[in-house]
Parts: sequence; C-alpha cells; structure tokens
Amino acid sequence: MPSDSTSLHLTSGTTDQISNSLDNQPATASEDKQKSTKPKTQLAVKPKLKKELRRTISFGTDILDLYVGPGDNPKHFKVHKKILCQKFEVFDKMFNGGFLEASESKAHFPEDNPESFAAFIQWVYTDEIHYILDRGLRISPTVALLEKYQLPKLLKGLIKEFIHQIGTHKRRVNSTAVRQAYELTSEGSTLRKLCAWTVAYYMVTEKSGWPKDETEKVLLEVDGLLGDALTFLRKWNGSPPNPYHTPEGESVWSILS
Repeated sequence: MPSDSTSLHLTSGTTDQISNSLDNQPATASEDKQKSTKPKTQLAVKPKLKKELRRTISFGTDILDLYVGPGDNPKHFKVHKKILCQKFEVFDKMFNGGFLEASESKAHFPEDNPESFAAFIQWVYTDEIHYILDRGLRISPTVALLEKYQLPKLLKGLIKEFIHQIGTHKRRVNSTAVRQAYELTSEGSTLRKLCAWTVAYYMVTEKSGWPKDETEKVLLEVDGLLGDALTFLRKWNGSPPNPYHTPEGESVWSILS
C-alpha cells in the first residue's frame, strides 16, 4: 500500500558508536601525548548534545507503523513504541495488550487528521506544545484528536497556548472557526465552551468585528451554540469578560474544564 512516511531510525551500529562516545572519559596528559599521533576515531560530542543522544537511545528499537487518514493512501508514521506507550495509557493498552495491533505492531486510524496527528507525534518526541500552533494547523481537528484519545495534559497545554496567542496578538476568532469547532468536537468539549464564551462576549461588545447579521446567523445555524452562549451570558449577568484575558480571581482553564 503506497503512503507517505515519517520516521526516525537508529541502527545498532550507530547506537554502539554513540554509546561508546558518550561513555568516553577525559584522558590523562600522558595518554593525550601517546594518542596525539593516532587518528581520532571517537565522536566529539558536546554536553548538550550528549543529553539529546542519550534520550534518543532510550527510545528503544521497537518501531510501530501507524497509518493515519482515510482512503487508500494514508499518511504513514514510524514511531518508537517505547516512548509512545510510556507517555500514553491508551496506546500502551493498544500495543502491549491482547489486541491485534500489539501482535502486528501497526494500527490504522482512518478517521483521524494526518496533520494533527503529525503535530501530536512531534510533541511526543519534543514535549514542545507550540509546534501544533506554529505550523499553522487548524485547532479544531487537533483538539478532536486529543479528546478522542483522552490526552488531557496535551489538550490543556494546547488550549492555553491558543488563548495566549489570541490574546497576545489581539487576533479575532472568526465564525468559520466556531462552526468547525462545533462540527468536529463533541458536546462538552473544552473548545466548544471556549467558542461559546467567545460568541457571548462578541454579542455584547462592539470590538468583535462580526457583523450583527453574521452573529445571528451563526447562533441560529450552529446546533447547540445558542444555548452554550446563553450559559456564559447568565454566568456574568449579561456582561461576560474577554476570555482571552484572564478574569480577575479565576483562570480561564478552570472555567472551561
């Protein structure tokens, strides 16, 4: 089956060479003199790089083949089993339990968004949440993915980073983003709540940039949005604060979660 491939490979020879280099101790003065005429065969590894190399070696050698997206040409990801299963219980059960995926070391995710999955895998290896937003990905498919696999830590980081970027750069959430959030996520979703809070705020401020008829159209056409927005209007007696600036005495996340 043809597919695009994203992978990280370490051969046993490369691993041995790196390990030997990392464990190499500084030589004495006499040893340095004796070795000065011999060709250098060891890798020169800086302290910061040593940490990264040790971390890479700790990934293990077992590789999972993950196929993401619909159709006959899904995106193919090669991921280290150890790091994925150690970080996430849902994948540990999938690949270390009695499921078919465990025996074959592969799995298919036809309903998931390949770009969002790529951002998720990037985070698995780097612990950097900003990759998801800096690459220009739409937030709704990524949130849907994280909620589906019950990854609350990453979800919280993504939502908080999204709020920070909107507030810092004074961006506006448009009606298309709100529609997509309600289309791709389920009832009770953190992103749905944030969008409903946003619409409630836009309803009572002139700074939203939304034409009045557009606001009314979205409220009528997006199932569940009107009721959710009214919840936030009632909470603050008709004057909800800007969700992209933390309300006094409360954190945005505690209200959304």
